[in-house]
Amino acid sequence: MKSKIEIIQYLGQMLTATTEIDKKRIKYIIKKLKELISG
Repeated sequence: MKSKIEIIQYLGQMLTATTEIDKKRIKYIIKKLKELISG
């Protein structure tokens, strides 16, 4: 199991690698980041 920090870094990398077509994925990533940060 990856640590919370590793997961956040991974999601951040995914977010910076997305294009405008990936808006649904971006919303999903932001949702996941918020879940991880909040708890």
